[in-house]
Amino acid sequence: MEVSAEDRKEFFRRKKVLEEAKEQLKKEFVGLNDIIDEVIDLIEAWYLFPNGQIRPTIVNLWGMTGVGKTSLIKKLFELIDLKDNLYKFDVGDYATQDNTKLSYSFSEKLKNREKHQIGLIFDEFQLGRTIDEQGIELEKSGLRAMWDLLDSGKISILQSSYFGTKVYQLTLKLEDCVACGSVESKNGKVTKNKEYHDKYFKKDDEVENDFVLKKSKKNKKSKDDMESSVKKDSEDLFIPDEFHWYIQDIWEQRFITDRELKEYLKTMDHTASIEFLNETMIRAFKPMEYDYSTSCIFVIGNIDEAYKMANNFDPDSDADRFYKHSSKITLPQIKSALQRRFRAEQIARLGNSHIIYPAFSSKVYRELISLELNKAIDKVYSRFGLRIVFNKSINSIIYKEGVFPSQGARPVFTTITSIIESYVGKIVKDILESDTEIESIDWGFINKKHVIKFFDKNNKEVLRKSYQVRLKVENLRQSDGSEIQAQVAIHEAGHAVAAIYGANVLPSEVVSRSANMSEGHCAVEIPSTGIQTKDELEKDILLSLGGYVAEKLIFGEDKIANGTGGDFERATSIALQMAKSFGMAGMAPMLYGHKGANTNYIWNSSNVSVLDDMAENIIIAAEKKCFKILSENKLLLLKIGEYLSDNSRMDSKKIKEFVDKYGNPIEIKNKDSYLNFRSIISEKLAESEKEFRPRPGANTRI
Repeated sequence: MEVSAEDRKEFFRRKKVLEEAKEQLKKEFVGLNDIIDEVIDLIEAWYLFPNGQIRPTIVNLWGMTGVGKTSLIKKLFELIDLKDNLYKFDVGDYATQDNTKLSYSFSEKLKNREKHQIGLIFDEFQLGRTIDEQGIELEKSGLRAMWDLLDSGKISILQSSYFGTKVYQLTLKLEDCVACGSVESKNGKVTKNKEYHDKYFKKDDEVENDFVLKKSKKNKKSKDDMESSVKKDSEDLFIPDEFHWYIQDIWEQRFITDRELKEYLKTMDHTASIEFLNETMIRAFKPMEYDYSTSCIFVIGNIDEAYKMANNFDPDSDADRFYKHSSKITLPQIKSALQRRFRAEQIARLGNSHIIYPAFSSKVYRELISLELNKAIDKVYSRFGLRIVFNKSINSIIYKEGVFPSQGARPVFTTITSIIESYVGKIVKDILESDTEIESIDWGFINKKHVIKFFDKNNKEVLRKSYQVRLKVENLRQSDGSEIQAQVAIHEAGHAVAAIYGANVLPSEVVSRSANMSEGHCAVEIPSTGIQTKDELEKDILLSLGGYVAEKLIFGEDKIANGTGGDFERATSIALQMAKSFGMAGMAPMLYGHKGANTNYIWNSSNVSVLDDMAENIIIAAEKKCFKILSENKLLLLKIGEYLSDNSRMDSKKIKEFVDKYGNPIEIKNKDSYLNFRSIISEKLAESEKEFRPRPGANTRI
């Protein structure tokens, strides 16, 4: 292999730049080390060998909003000195447009970048879906250029034309005149509703004089000679004469002189004139094929079909639970989710380089908050020479106010702006007005107030002030001792007791008052094993009914509240799946569907009634079992309910304490002990070996 000294030197320079970029990204993007490693690995060959590929490098990044997909790529290109070579296109802006807008954008941004080492971002990619929710194909002609680029890196781009743009603007105005103003013309002149036409094209003296000057230069006549002829000829023209210049230039071989164009326009009415202008535009924008096969394309999107928790905007959702669920999303699941939005051949164009972002864990959120607070510290010191020390209470209130697990970093950033940065000016103002030399401050948060301690150069506290903070989320979580909270407390206690004694699982948290005001929740997760048995699904139904059964048991049927609809919906959905799809209700092991569904489903009117009855029986049985469990553990139910009536939340440690004190003995299971398939196999094998009688002379060694 022959490599010039110059190429070798450039290779090692780029390699060093890429390594340094990787390390810097890991400092700025917390919790994304594995993602960063994967991105760098995928673009390494593209970056190190700019002309070494015949097709674009395509990298797909999927994740929930605010987890650092687009910002990571932007920062990467900045660090590898290609910031000006990165072009971003929001797919949603072009998904509903005709087939020219995206091509026109490519023309404006990329026409002189052929064979350059460029990066392209197609953001919000999910909005370009070509299959709707019912599985029907959608026509998205506006995105054809994007799909061509993803396929081969080669696209046809419309040439930008100043004259063509002018004709395009003229055409839009005339189309409005005809469609909305009922303007008509004959022999090139307006014959009806001239007032509406004048609204667009009535020239003032300045515009007219400028036009006359252009015409005089083109025709080499004096301005005075032109002025009278222009005014005479321009009266009532459907296509105003100030646009003839642009049209004639586009058709320079067809209309040698201005008179030839004028005579041609006199042969047309308003309909023919607009058709002629459209033909003129097509001629003005000549498509040319461009080759961007040396580019790197980043497809970025939020696929809700894979990230099923993405639409949960509850700030009381467990970030670690989101992280756990999202970390289990696999490439086949991503492709399955894409199949609900795109055709198979389109998905194939995306290749197999898919990077799957997990949701942020609570640890990552806390690291992110610390990182942003450090930036604020540096900014204030650089501007005012004031040192800030944030104590742990600040990190805590920002987490409570700013963490919405499904929305990533953005709410954290805005919370820091409103809770921290907006108060810096007030603090500096008070320092100046105190006429005291302040070197540093200690910043804490107590009882909905910022408490600031001011220190002089000898580290002596010389001033202390507090600032009221308007909280928008945390104050909603505080216990208010209301009747509604007491009702929610019993409901959530019912879910908790059902989980403990119905599924042998200890809830991680039970909440009676959340940021959703009257809505509480019981965080229960049956240990995930990758499959769901009939036993697990029945337990899931039982858990869903726990709140309803608790209300019925404690308050009586007349005082059951209307907050059980979501629980019923989940229980019903599971029961119907068990009956129709999983063969768990006593019917033949077949798939049963409704009329008009997939042809691979069995359907008839008698099946529908039988299956519905079977699903109903599953739920009735679960309700009876749940009622028995709660009745047998009524003291524990009431004690948890009492606690949650006065306190907004109860963690797993406190729940375990109550179970040990007020409940019946129970074995809490973890993931490793939840299923026992291996032990069943061993037991059955031992039984079979005892019963087995080998044939005479048979070799039993394996």
